Amino acid sequence: PEFAGDEMVDIQAYIRERGLRAIGDRTDLLSLPDPARGQEVFRNKGCSGCHATGRSGAPDLGEAALRMSVGQIGGVLWNHSYAMRDRMQSAGIPFPRFEDQELSDVVSYLHFIGYRGREGDATRGAEVFRDKGCAVCHEHQQIRAPDLVDLHSGDDAIGLSAAMWNHAPEMHEQMAEYGVPWPKFEEGEMEDLVAYLREPHSEMP
Repeated sequence: PEFAGDEMVDIQAYIRERGLRAIGDRTDLLSLPDPARGQEVFRNKGCSGCHATGRSGAPDLGEAALRMSVGQIGGVLWNHSYAMRDRMQSAGIPFPRFEDQELSDVVSYLHFIGYRGREGDATRGAEVFRDKGCAVCHEHQQIRAPDLVDLHSGDDAIGLSAAMWNHAPEMHEQMAEYGVPWPKFEEGEMEDLVAYLREPHSEMP
């Protein structure tokens, strides 16, 4: 049998509601999952060999996990397991088994990498930095502003986004004072800009 949509979610709800085990015997109340542990399990079980490389037509699990609930992911895993078993057998790879908290940690890891989204392109980000006028103040110092690249190279995307947000009110006042239009970003441009700012400036064109 194959499951679509919320069918696996509904089956799980039925089993949980009609089950005869006492609450104290149930094992579904696990501790909070850990994405870092999940990344290690994902690697140790051999999942990354195909799903992180796209080898053998393996799907992007991070993309799937971001759009689905845990129950829906259970249905996808079930549907996928039959074909995956045959491919693994032909490649001489043992079928992975999960114990205790392991699958919970793996699912949290997949949600996390989907949440982070795609990595931007630093070369395109350098163009965005110039085209949006950022370089006028933050590089050429026509208006006094911090050197964003030197200040934030190596920062993670969330830390950099927080710094940009916190700086926005002061920046808005200065731009209004000098009559500089507020820059707007199209889809993908901010990711590319963040990638550029995180790179050491000396390595960029």
